[in-house]
Amino acid sequence: MPVFENQFGYKLICGHFDDPIQKVSVCFMNRGSCDTVIELVATLGPDSPVNRTLPKGGGAYHICYEVPDLSPAIEYLSEQGSLLL
Repeated sequence: MPVFENQFGYKLICGHFDDPIQKVSVCFMNRGSCDTVIELVATLGPDSPVNRTLPKGGGAYHICYEVPDLSPAIEYLSEQGSLLL
């Protein structure tokens, strides 16, 4: 995590905590006044489902957005061709 702080200005805002279901350790970071939050995920062992992603090079696994009202946001994104999962 020092790399994220020293080189990119990100600070720890939540975590580290372990998710025993996904078998990962997780923390969240942001850059102070910036609304963007990144989630760092580390496997807790060889049987973590996340290990399937690592040989592909990792990268952005999912992106989340905060909106004031979910229903109109879903409607708009559906109209634009997004799929609700």
